[in-house]
Amino acid sequence: MLTSRGMRYFQDDSQDAFGGDPLTQTIGLTICALEHECGGLAAVNLFIRCIASQFSDDLENFPGLTECLQQQLVDHLPAILNEGASRNFKEMFLRAAAELPQATRRWQFPVETMDGDPRRPEHFELSLLGGLLVWITKTSSDPYYTRSSLAARNAAYLKVIGYPIGPILVWDGRGSPPEPRPKGVVLVIGGSFDTDTARAPFVRVPVADSDTILKFYYRDETVGSMLINALGVKLQLLPESVQEMFVKVQACIEDTLAFSWDIRPRGMTIYNVCEVKRHNRKSRPLASRLASVYFPMSAELFAPCYNLVATEDMLVCVQKEKLSELDLVPSVDLAWFRMVTAIIIYCIAGSLVQREFKGLLHAILISLRSADWLDTVTTRIDHTIRNGIPFYDAVILVGIVHAAATTELLELETTQRSMVLGVRNGCNAVIPALLSSMTPTKDGVGIACFENFIANVSVSPDGSIRGDDATSEDWYPPETRLPDRSWQTRPLGEAIESPHEGASSVYAGVR
Repeated sequence: MLTSRGMRYFQDDSQDAFGGDPLTQTIGLTICALEHECGGLAAVNLFIRCIASQFSDDLENFPGLTECLQQQLVDHLPAILNEGASRNFKEMFLRAAAELPQATRRWQFPVETMDGDPRRPEHFELSLLGGLLVWITKTSSDPYYTRSSLAARNAAYLKVIGYPIGPILVWDGRGSPPEPRPKGVVLVIGGSFDTDTARAPFVRVPVADSDTILKFYYRDETVGSMLINALGVKLQLLPESVQEMFVKVQACIEDTLAFSWDIRPRGMTIYNVCEVKRHNRKSRPLASRLASVYFPMSAELFAPCYNLVATEDMLVCVQKEKLSELDLVPSVDLAWFRMVTAIIIYCIAGSLVQREFKGLLHAILISLRSADWLDTVTTRIDHTIRNGIPFYDAVILVGIVHAAATTELLELETTQRSMVLGVRNGCNAVIPALLSSMTPTKDGVGIACFENFIANVSVSPDGSIRGDDATSEDWYPPETRLPDRSWQTRPLGEAIESPHEGASSVYAGVR
């Protein structure tokens, strides 16, 4: 909790989670387990379509009751997820996933469309997870065979919260199939054995386009795996190669750019300043042209990073296919280009925090299958990095890579964005450093990141923590909020308080 003495930690060991009723507890626990990787709305959809009918026959007998329940769960979704975060479910699920066999940690996401309408996508692997949920509701003790690593991992999460699931095994398809009982789960990674017999049809990801956004948890040492998963298509890329590229790009950013908070009298806004260091890295024209694709106004700052991958073939591919989806592009050049750009974004966000960032567990909503995610984030960076990244934009950028903030926050009007003071999504939070330390020192300047649930902050539905007023550089206080000058006319000897001086601003941009 945030207190007047800084951050204080408490253990929530109460037994009345999710209202205290066994039925509401089961619903809340199930949604928290499914949300861990699938996202909140997809978790609600999966629960309604595959499990909810087991709790009450009324859902099928009374028209409209299922829709009412679904809407109620959506409306109360933030409260449900906060309840789970306060009880450290994330750590429980991560430990369960870490104990699974290595093969279950892969993502496979072929995407199908329903009725030929790209605005109504069906995520194929989510339908396989739906099949697992249908199987769980049956009384049979027979094992369930699946080819979905997502289904296998979610079986582990559901087992943690109390569902009667047996051993979770991996089988390469050779010899006789294992039969873990009762109700074991087998991930099949080879052969032609019949699997996913209970696949649930029409389980859709609730997004407006054909791009699928899922939540990833990662650390510095697993950025490579996260980026390969974020591509959303199967390519001949090794996580080790991408991780090596991450290390090189991170070193390049650290060698060429330095970020610090600075104070300038300008409106009411805090800015972060990016300083270009003197360095010996020379960029080829080819790298500069690649950098200008996403950073046209600051290409020279990031050209050294693209030096690491720049080729003529990549430039031709990017110029021709920048807006294409990866499954329509046969070359891996576009995938490498997008991953390097995503690494630059991560490194900039880490530089804005400057401390206690590299060792944290981050959460991110990202898809590199299309260009949408990169377009939104890089546009904001490119427009602000030279003249100073406003504090609110810096908070949102860090929130995107650490606390699974959506890129829609960057698309808000300036007056709306300037109200953002922090971001919180479950246990991941980004807040002003001063609120965590409450000490007037240099450690109280800037941004602080946490992977603990902060209970006493008000969070908007989009995950942002907002102040009462907009404070963009064009904002001025109304007359009713002008500084109190009455002390100037009080009689001598009457107790007075020190007057408030005019606010100064902190900036961040290239000097």
